[in-house]
Amino acid sequence: RFADRGAKSSRDFGGKTFRDSGGKTSHEPGMVRLSIRLGKEHGIRPNDIVGAIAAHADIPGAVIGKITIHDRNSLVDVPENLVGKVLSKAANAQIRRQPLELQKA
Repeated sequence: RFADRGAKSSRDFGGKTFRDSGGKTSHEPGMVRLSIRLGKEHGIRPNDIVGAIAAHADIPGAVIGKITIHDRNSLVDVPENLVGKVLSKAANAQIRRQPLELQKA
């Protein structure tokens, strides 16, 4: 029944196939994955990340893509055309009184 689904590392979305690259690149076209040195151990939640990035970079939170929170770090996808703005404006941002430390994954 499930034999035609293919491997877990590859998914088909409307004729386009996106492969899991181990978390370093975005799965979504037009998005860039950024890394944050804060995670579950720091009490970080997705809305903390969206709020900090959106407020400091002055972008709508709705344009922020997938967020993955690990124990010690988090990954967030942002539109390719806004990466420079996010990286420069969020340099002084904090989440839960801790520096955001945002960089390309």
